[in-house]
Amino acid sequence: MTSTPVDHDWYRTPVIGPGTVSFQLDPFSTSIQLEIYEAPAGACTPMNLLATLNGAGAASLPLTFTPSYTALLKFSVPSANITSCMEGNMCANCHPSSGNANYHAKMTFKPTITFFGFSGNIHTGDLVDFTGQNFCISTTDFVAFFQSGDYFIPIDIESATSTHLVGRVGPIPPGITQAQPMVAVGSGQQGAFDTLNPSLVLVNPDTTRRWTGAALTPSAAPDVVTLTPSSQSGQYFGAVENGVLSMVLRQSWISNSTLSTWVMIRGIQQGNPVAAALKTTVQIRNGGNALAVAGDMCVAIKAAFSSQNPPLNVKCTPSVSLDDPDHAVVTISLPGGIIEAGSFTFSTSLPPVAALPSSARVTPFGIATLTPNQPAGVQVSNISLSDLDGASITGQPSQADGGLLLSLSPVTLDPAQRRFSLNAWGQIGPNPHARLGMASFAGTGAGGMVVTGDFRDIGALTVQVDVLQNKSLVGTFVRPFGSLGVLSRLGPSGPAPRLISGAMLPPAETIEPTLSFVFDGQFRFTEDGTGDTLVGTSLRISALSPLTPFQTVRQLDLGLSSPMAPPFSVVILDAQRLGGTLTCPCDWNSSASLNSQDFFDFLVDFFVGDADYNHDGFTNSQDFFDFLSCFFTIPEGC
Repeated sequence: MTSTPVDHDWYRTPVIGPGTVSFQLDPFSTSIQLEIYEAPAGACTPMNLLATLNGAGAASLPLTFTPSYTALLKFSVPSANITSCMEGNMCANCHPSSGNANYHAKMTFKPTITFFGFSGNIHTGDLVDFTGQNFCISTTDFVAFFQSGDYFIPIDIESATSTHLVGRVGPIPPGITQAQPMVAVGSGQQGAFDTLNPSLVLVNPDTTRRWTGAALTPSAAPDVVTLTPSSQSGQYFGAVENGVLSMVLRQSWISNSTLSTWVMIRGIQQGNPVAAALKTTVQIRNGGNALAVAGDMCVAIKAAFSSQNPPLNVKCTPSVSLDDPDHAVVTISLPGGIIEAGSFTFSTSLPPVAALPSSARVTPFGIATLTPNQPAGVQVSNISLSDLDGASITGQPSQADGGLLLSLSPVTLDPAQRRFSLNAWGQIGPNPHARLGMASFAGTGAGGMVVTGDFRDIGALTVQVDVLQNKSLVGTFVRPFGSLGVLSRLGPSGPAPRLISGAMLPPAETIEPTLSFVFDGQFRFTEDGTGDTLVGTSLRISALSPLTPFQTVRQLDLGLSSPMAPPFSVVILDAQRLGGTLTCPCDWNSSASLNSQDFFDFLVDFFVGDADYNHDGFTNSQDFFDFLSCFFTIPEGC
């Protein structure tokens, strides 16, 4: 489908002759004309005119073709009046169709708004409706919005007929109180795309919409309407400035915050007019400071626009605000062009937060729920079939090399299709939000569970499994990432082992990044490759020869899934930091001595947003004051 007004357009059918075929032109208007030619197979040059049809009424007729010839269909329309909605694979000048009999093509006139239905001031979230003519029936192929100068306020279309559109008003920025309702036709897609970022998870992928057009040539409603700016907190608005869209973010986000994003663009790229729109909602699995979240969202925005059909090449750049190092600027531009009009909106929703006895923080993701489990702990419940639902546990900052241990009320994992996974996130080089690795247990329904491990995010393709009896090593297996083996009860009548803790061990305790799991009794572990078995009470699942070492563990994600009722629940009793070698936290340049150079090096990192001294995931003024406290008091280890 294309939104370019055309004087004429060509489609080519597969080989037809010898034989006959019928063509039909829907009666949209007397101004539409279809000329049917024949040409040698594969050619785009018309040879013989066989018939002419127009849109005065439905028409069809059988035609006889020269052997091995194809049909060339030429559509002619006034460019000022028509926007084509053609079905087929578009290519330069000559478009191959998908059938050779009863070929059907349609054209739709540029939409006309005759009435905009709403009385009084319009607010964010209000339902509004458009009445008019020549609306495409698909909700994804239209965009609706309010226009005020070069700013667009999006309207999410919820239902559509050929004469009626209903949509919900998006965020209205401060300072805009009057605007004109608009609609435009183009090519849209609805559904999931790859965010290219493991820490961003799409929320309700079916609500993600991407739209593109060769030019935004909208139809306007007859009247200007009155708007009431949104007063909701956690909303950020970006506008066009010097040919780009620019927005300032002024906060940090806790784990599993939700961000809804709207982007609308009208501009010129490589000399051609372009228009595009995006609406999506993601959950930020790791949270982060303004700069980290700006970077994550830029990756997702570029991925969304490039996944459109046709794709749009946009550039999205995060940077530290010159006015405040705790703030970040997000800039969207068109490489080889400029943005003439548009808008850019973030709306934030924070998840519920529960605190464990150690003050570690628990936040849910997906559709999992949290319930305080007095007198201690937090219950996490899941009601879906996917371990994309669960909870994140963020430990308190530690001056020592950081691991994180979860203490659990005994968890039964052997029922069929019940699954428990643990993902670790932490510091790798300058990135405090990197994924370190994961392990999972999936019930077989026969007193056992399949064990998997994966550390590819840090470059390890091989996994080592250590079986321990209490704290003594029993034996070791080495396997490729993925399925490692089966953990089961010792005998047919023995009790199923229950999980009582899961941890990411600190780098000072193990040579390789390691996930550790302890059970409440003995189990038998059977390796996938050889079928050899070992008996023990705990497992250590480690990355072998990772390309990237990690410095500290910031967060553990506990994922749950089960098709069984009632919902699968896990009670987290507490989360404790696992320390290693105590180091001087304000020896910023790791020179083994504390001096003024550490202070100056810290300032350099601080002003580029890379000085998360207290390991809370954010770089802000608290990091500065905590660093100064260490620098002037000189604690143990310095």
